Amino acid sequence: MKETEELSIQNRSSITGTESLRDEITIPRPVTFNANGGTIEEGRGLVLIRPGEPIGTLPTASREHFNFRGWWAERIGGREITPNEIITRAITVFARWASNPKNNNFLSKRRKRWHNSPHS
Repeated sequence: MKETEELSIQNRSSITGTESLRDEITIPRPVTFNANGGTIEEGRGLVLIRPGEPIGTLPTASREHFNFRGWWAERIGGREITPNEIITRAITVFARWASNPKNNNFLSKRRKRWHNSPHS
């Protein structure tokens, strides 16, 4: 179909001239949640969001001996992602973790084992 032909989409106004069908169709963009060593609620690792809309409710993640700090745009560094984040493209966001002070003894034992192993 030529760009100059007229067509109507779902009872909306006609598209004519140099406008294209692509301008009328919004394809949802995937937002992938990477647990970064933890786990995510069942079925919440990927959501589809229409461009220009916010992500909305973010999934919860968990990791043994760590506290979940939130979702970030980069594995290291980057900015924190909030439910109001407007999506314009496909993205992957990463869970951020802080060691749980209650588990410092666990982490110390783990490091000690590593340093005394053949890997060190």
